[in-house]
Amino acid sequence: MDFARLAEKQVYERVCACTARLRRGDVPSPLIMDVLRQHGIDIERSIFSCFGALDENLYNGTLISQHRRVFEFVIDVADPAESSLEDVTGELGPKDPKHPKSDIKDMITMSLVCFDQDAR
Repeated sequence: MDFARLAEKQVYERVCACTARLRRGDVPSPLIMDVLRQHGIDIERSIFSCFGALDENLYNGTLISQHRRVFEFVIDVADPAESSLEDVTGELGPKDPKHPKSDIKDMITMSLVCFDQDAR
């Protein structure tokens, strides 16, 4: 992808690196990927905006699913049943690249741009 600014390229590279890492299963526990799959997430077709440790045994992140839905998730590897995945697509506002005030330097916006680019 071509970008007008270095900051846009850096956000793109971070989204790509996060996506590649999770698609490889490079996470602290395989339960993380299991929980996402149990919620219907196709790991190989999803784009991951961010992922990280929230607390001991708790991980959170944001992803764009194979259906172009945006989900925020919290996964508890100590108690996977307490994990949550919330569809926040309807609340995106300017994070959607189609919004007139969107900013491609936002991680979620860039993830949607990447998803749309992959879908072509």
